[in-house]
Amino acid sequence: MIIGNKEENYQTGIEQLREICPIWLSDIVTFDDALAMIQQVGTLVGKPEAAESLVQAIKASFQKLPPAVNPAPSVAYFIWRKPYMVAASGTFIHELLQIAGFRNVFGASFITIKK
Repeated sequence: MIIGNKEENYQTGIEQLREICPIWLSDIVTFDDALAMIQQVGTLVGKPEAAESLVQAIKASFQKLPPAVNPAPSVAYFIWRKPYMVAASGTFIHELLQIAGFRNVFGASFITIKK
């Protein structure tokens, strides 16, 4: 079985790999999506208890984050170079920045800066 993420793969490649073996793709945008993916993969590989333990540990660690400050510090999260790309709204990174108490300066758009 191949486990992958929808965002990091293209349809033709997935179809080619599907001819070789089963494919399971995640589509993670939110924190809850990530936790659900961990539980689903745990079930797929016969380790649901281990997956649940990991999910609970992650939730506990996020509950330990310090309270947000107001105004939230502004940040930019660069995800690629050549061309430069940043995480925008509707992404997992954007959501985690918000959970961690930051304001994503590119939260309202997707921008590619070409040299």
